[in-house]
Parts: sequence; structure tokens; C-alpha cells
Amino acid sequence: MIAINDISHHQDACDFKKLKTKSHGVILKTGQGPWVDEKFKEFRNGAIREGVLFGTC
Repeated sequence: MIAINDISHHQDACDFKKLKTKSHGVILKTGQGPWVDEKFKEFRNGAIREGVLFGTC
């Protein structure tokens, strides 16, 4: 089994350095319909900074 996390505005913060040691990647919620997840850019930048593979939905 490959561990992949999903995160969104429901999480206040994400430690991508720690996540990288325990997971193969992360799925980031971008929004739903016209609504945009306000944490998306912060989480995307954190994933990029730490070299964590990510996808979006």
C-alpha cells in the first residue's frame, strides 16, 4: 500500500517535512465549484518547498 494524505482548509497547518518522511505524497483540495480553498496556495507552496509530490482535486 502507498500512503498518500489529503489535506484542505480543515487542517490548520501541515508539517511537510514530517509528512515527507511518512507519506509518498499529498492530494490538495483546490476548491469546489466557485468556492476556492483558502489554504491551497499555502499548502501547495509548502509541498513544493519540501519536495513533496502532490496532486490537486
